[in-house]
Amino acid sequence: MNATIKFNECFERLYYEEDLYKSIETVSEEDLKQLKKYSKILLPDLLLDILNEGVRFGFEITDTDVIVQFWSIHDILATDDNFSDFKKDVEQGIIFGTDLGDSIYYYGMGKGGLGLYIVGGGVGNYYQEAFKFAETFTEFFIEGKGVDLLDQWANGIIF
Repeated sequence: MNATIKFNECFERLYYEEDLYKSIETVSEEDLKQLKKYSKILLPDLLLDILNEGVRFGFEITDTDVIVQFWSIHDILATDDNFSDFKKDVEQGIIFGTDLGDSIYYYGMGKGGLGLYIVGGGVGNYYQEAFKFAETFTEFFIEGKGVDLLDQWANGIIF
């Protein structure tokens, strides 16, 4: 079942990896175990459901310039290859996607506590420079709470 069917109506499907590549990654129980060990925090069921589908999803938020592209479980497990300082700054968390630009989304412990954050993907401190836009995956992706904050951040209105 497509976990993203439950998403708030403000999330418009930009693409679905299968549309582009006609392939779906196989996600094993071992992959899920590695992810849980890597994240060092309890991961939300909604995120695990999305990752378990083995497909990269991309969404645009209606009436904004905000895009959320989910990574695959294998991309997340390879985070250290491209963002080697992330785990030094955010020990309890995972990068789950990008904005298709120079920012990354992560779920974990940040200076605002546990939640969903966005931060520039370049050099810097992922913990200190991150902006928290929602408390939970359900709050953001199902209820639509925090969409306005993310849009303001993306437009440079709040930092």
